[in-house]
Amino acid sequence: MQTAINGMLRIATGSLLGATFISFFVGVIILIILILITQRRLEFPLYDIQKNRIPIWVYMGGIFGIFIVSGNILLLPVPGSVLTTMVFLLGQKIMALAIDQFEIFNLQKRKIDSRRIAALVLTTIGIIFVKFL
Repeated sequence: MQTAINGMLRIATGSLLGATFISFFVGVIILIILILITQRRLEFPLYDIQKNRIPIWVYMGGIFGIFIVSGNILLLPVPGSVLTTMVFLLGQKIMALAIDQFEIFNLQKRKIDSRRIAALVLTTIGIIFVKFL
């Protein structure tokens, strides 16, 4: 749904980056309101609980978000909403497997097993069905 709505926002604004900005801006406003309601203060710590510095790469999620939202807006008109979403999910699954397998970001290792491979295969088959059948 987000991809389709952002695609319409791009058409309305005539700008890929403008649509991406508006999407993030509205999200930030809502998040600020939710943080104020739930935490009663707006705080962005640069230190973790043990008072160690948080690595700078932790803040890269926002940058990746820009590429993901912009990419989805850009690609939506070509393959359509279903295929765009399925390809995005396949990419997410592949990266998740790599992160789990190689303990990227210091997360607990989770081996690639037959269930995880089956999830990739089924997603790929779904993409083939949507695209060609």
